[in-house]
Amino acid sequence: MSSTDLQKDFFDFAGGRPAVSISKQVVVTGVGNLRNELSGVYPDAPSLLMANARLPVYNLAYSVFVDDLEILLNTANPELKIAVRATVHPFGDPKKVISTYTITFDEPILLNIRYNSSIRELYWDPSSSPVPIIEPEFSADAEDILASQGVQDPVIDNYIQQVETPIIWNTSSSFIRLVIDALPRYSLSELVPWLTFIDPLQITMSDNYILCTADKSMISIGGCTPIEMVVEPDPDFPYGQPAPIQTEISRADVSLYLPKTRLISFVSDTVQPAIMANTGVRGGVIKWQMSGAFGLKEFFLDVSGGIQVGNPFGGDLTLSGLFEAHTAIDFVGVARAWVDGPCGTKVGLASADVIADGRFAANIAITYAPTEGTLTADLFVTDANLNSGINIDAVGWPIDDILGLLADHLAEKEVKKLASTVARIGKWEFLRTPDWLLEGIEQDALLAPVTEGQSHVSSQFGLTSIRG
Repeated sequence: MSSTDLQKDFFDFAGGRPAVSISKQVVVTGVGNLRNELSGVYPDAPSLLMANARLPVYNLAYSVFVDDLEILLNTANPELKIAVRATVHPFGDPKKVISTYTITFDEPILLNIRYNSSIRELYWDPSSSPVPIIEPEFSADAEDILASQGVQDPVIDNYIQQVETPIIWNTSSSFIRLVIDALPRYSLSELVPWLTFIDPLQITMSDNYILCTADKSMISIGGCTPIEMVVEPDPDFPYGQPAPIQTEISRADVSLYLPKTRLISFVSDTVQPAIMANTGVRGGVIKWQMSGAFGLKEFFLDVSGGIQVGNPFGGDLTLSGLFEAHTAIDFVGVARAWVDGPCGTKVGLASADVIADGRFAANIAITYAPTEGTLTADLFVTDANLNSGINIDAVGWPIDDILGLLADHLAEKEVKKLASTVARIGKWEFLRTPDWLLEGIEQDALLAPVTEGQSHVSSQFGLTSIRG
């Protein structure tokens, strides 16, 4: 059975817990795009994000030009290579360069991935302090510019004493902090709005992915009045069994992983509020009405193995056939019958309890809408039946006279209504396309859905970039 390296990574790392992955290539591409954005044009056109940081004396400022910015994710700890040039100039006038400081390091800066739980965001934090190598150089106009800023003779000596030594040399790390603070951040709340990892977050790096999970997660289900529940590691997950054998390299740029029973719980809680039934007033001379509710007795979700990747060219993209849901249902309700009498009276008013059971089945289809940037799942009912042995406790005329009509209506009409209702309301949003993902893929690439199942164990839903 086909599976990917990512499915194996999730199996080994997350097991019975929900998890999220981000491709290392998304990170590398995002940092490369950031380097292009921050590089500016030396010496007088810095990036707006790196320009005109005020210094405390002589109305001076500095701007930073990024010559090299590269993140290395093929080691145990992420490494950041930085080379920058900082120019000092009058505040608001970067063209009047007084001096330039080329700053490199004797070794890469080691990084940690941190998690800000209050805003559900991953960010980079330095874990080492390598020695900076600073090479200063004055411009040909340095003395004239410094004199115009009120620096007393000897202007170069006073500048070195009052600006360069205490501010530039002793605070060179501030230049680097500017760059690190500008590194891409990864908002999980934008990617999976309904899933919140509860501290402590666990993070690991595999060969191709950064993976995140937690022992407890909060899932928020529904629309205007969402249901919230805390999920813990799935006790039914096949812990200790061999991981799926990798047969392919995953193409997912981001992916959401769910153990099978966690997906079942999510599906059933989404569908359950939808299955109410009411016939309204029916009949001619003998009028009747039946109302009640379909309850889920059991819920089964079959996850078949396999990998599906959509084609991003041509509107919304739908993948189906990987997930199939089955449920046993009960119908419990009340039937009433009567004959209208004069002046609004009801003659022969009677009521009876109605009990029935049956089943329905559904396919779960995954759709990516490029215009909305959302990956959603829909529950499409493929089979709905009530058993023929419907139990109606009759209490005499006129219920006795319409037993067959009640039974037929429940089996043929209300079940059809159940099917259409569940198909309409059983829909939820799995993933959104955050800006940081769009900034981490090639400019000419389009996103498409990708799904993968480990038979009867787990499933994952992702987005992959495909170049035209």
